[in-house]
Amino acid sequence: MKYIFFLILTTLALFSCNTPEKSPNFTLFCYVRYDEAVKGIKAEATLQDPTNKKSVELPGGIRYQGMEMALTPVYGLTYRYEYTAEFLPSHVFERRDKNNARQVFEMGIDPVKVFSLNEKNIAHSKPAVLQWEGTPLGKGETMVMMWENTAKGLTVPMEVSTSSGQPMIDIPIVKLKDIPPGDWTLYLVRKKLTKGMLGDIPTNGILEYYSKAISVKVTP
Repeated sequence: MKYIFFLILTTLALFSCNTPEKSPNFTLFCYVRYDEAVKGIKAEATLQDPTNKKSVELPGGIRYQGMEMALTPVYGLTYRYEYTAEFLPSHVFERRDKNNARQVFEMGIDPVKVFSLNEKNIAHSKPAVLQWEGTPLGKGETMVMMWENTAKGLTVPMEVSTSSGQPMIDIPIVKLKDIPPGDWTLYLVRKKLTKGMLGDIPTNGILEYYSKAISVKVTP
């Protein structure tokens, strides 16, 4: 069930074999997903022609964390790289231009390794509070609470945000009522959007951190 957000960039899978002549006419989309439970990293990079929405090859290719990304036509000319490692807050995409000058696009996010609700058993009759150790949500960041009940085959995503400047979020009763009573597991997806440039190519980045899960009982 943890592949919902990974589909954001793979939906760009439109087939083309053209090579851009002028990079400012194209937009690069970079995506990184880190799963704390399995220490897994998945990275994607897609260069898109905004006039026809087709993906194209990036001359010279692209690297992620210093490693060459593989071009996979089956995903619509998307560059991909996967590996297992401990989490790093900084994630770097880079390439060399025709003069061999290094171009870099960097994005970062802080992990959420420890989090909890104000009560282990939460009820529909009163609001709850999500709190975590670490930095509060910053500019371009949201938190998605992913509720899973394997016995009932249910997954309930709940996107929340805050402007309090604290590593905590109030969850109102109206949102809690979307979660049927029962035994659930809860993990968090901290998500950050970043815009910048890779050389002269406008670049949009999405970085997601998936936490480990905790057990939560929901009552009426």
